Amino acid sequence: MKKSVKGETDLDILVDENHYNDVSRIIRKYDFIRLEAASYNDYPCVENYVGIDWKTGKMVHLHIHYRLILGSSNTKEFRIPWENHILNSRVKDSQTGVYRTESSLEYLLLLVRYSIKIRTRNLFLGPFGMPIIRGSVKQEFSDLQSKLDEDKYIEHIRKLLGEKYVSDLLDYSDETPTQKELYYLKIKLKSSLSDYKRFGTFTNKFLGTYREFRKLFAVGIDKTCPKYLYSGRRIANGGYLIAFIGTDGSGKSTLSREIESWLSWKMSAKRVYFGHGESSRLNPILYPLKLEYIVNEMISGKENSEKDKCIESEGNEQITPTVKKLYDTWKPIRSVLISIDQRLKFKIANNRRNNGMVAIGDRYPQNQGYEHIDGPYLKMWDDSNSIIKRWLFKFENSIYQREEEYPPDLIIKLDITRNTSEKRGEYGEKAEKNIEEIRDVEIENTEMVTIDANNNLEDVILDAKREIWKKLS
Repeated sequence: MKKSVKGETDLDILVDENHYNDVSRIIRKYDFIRLEAASYNDYPCVENYVGIDWKTGKMVHLHIHYRLILGSSNTKEFRIPWENHILNSRVKDSQTGVYRTESSLEYLLLLVRYSIKIRTRNLFLGPFGMPIIRGSVKQEFSDLQSKLDEDKYIEHIRKLLGEKYVSDLLDYSDETPTQKELYYLKIKLKSSLSDYKRFGTFTNKFLGTYREFRKLFAVGIDKTCPKYLYSGRRIANGGYLIAFIGTDGSGKSTLSREIESWLSWKMSAKRVYFGHGESSRLNPILYPLKLEYIVNEMISGKENSEKDKCIESEGNEQITPTVKKLYDTWKPIRSVLISIDQRLKFKIANNRRNNGMVAIGDRYPQNQGYEHIDGPYLKMWDDSNSIIKRWLFKFENSIYQREEEYPPDLIIKLDITRNTSEKRGEYGEKAEKNIEEIRDVEIENTEMVTIDANNNLEDVILDAKREIWKKLS
């Protein structure tokens, strides 16, 4: 109970279905977000909610149960009408002050739950170190047995199952039942619980197999091709695209990874890197840039920031006229490759948003000016006399315009001072220029907030979590 109340584990709450509206109002009051389970893992009368502790940013997860749905993991084929008895027997926990199920009744529920959950395959998997009761479940059996009141236990059995089950269920009050004992108990309970089944035997087996294969397929796709199909919970009212923008050294990558890890605990959230340094390892269209980085480092003697990872054509005495000419030829090709890559990443991020996920953008393309951070490179060719140059400009610009027409739901600007930028490795007037550019970014039809990224990392992460949750809730 302590761990659940602290948010360290899921908190399962049984609610009187007549108070559905009251519960919904309270949940909305405290900024909880409703999640939808994947279709292969969704059951009636159960709702999932997540919320945060505004002081710490810690996420909590609630399962709200309006009816008692039990059974195998893929179908939950029983709806057992014991809710009123459970609620009427509740007791207040002395340590937390929260109402909980009476211990003897909780043990009976646990025993019944695992007896109807066990399947034939579990009998074969048990000898190979995979029993159905293991780890935390085994510990839960042991803890509840130590608190069991035999008189109350017998009373609950008589009330819910009948006198004929008292002797059988008393045999399991001292020791955790074996797999065979659970399986035999399942057979004995079958006649008493048959009226509570949600499906017939054939339908249950077919649905269970179908859902299991769907789950395996979705998880497999998630691991092998995470761009398009996803397993896991999604936000009930639709997905979001949240982007972090800032100069080099402002903490975009660190924050985007932290937020992805934080949200992924209970909902589907994926990070999308809108730069081109990292994705060149993944997207074949950017393989030519790898050679450019190597040549640039050979010329400059150091690794430049991502925006400067190109052969500088001005202000470098080592660059010969021939190299400059080659660079001037290469620059538009490079710009078009990057813009195509940005478009592909935007489609991936938007696909995630449209499927109820949270897409987290590390950087975001902006059409704010010539060679703006994460912006187009060829705006100076807008009025060129060359048809080819004007076409290249229009092609590149059209991609950035599309991304502004369907912008992120929330853009978080990470603001730092020049002093902080220099401490993090960015020097000179260019750092100051980039800082001012980020401050001036304005994108229509989206919410933009600014976070002071000069603070220590823990405070910046907490500020980001709060701003994101305001948007999601």
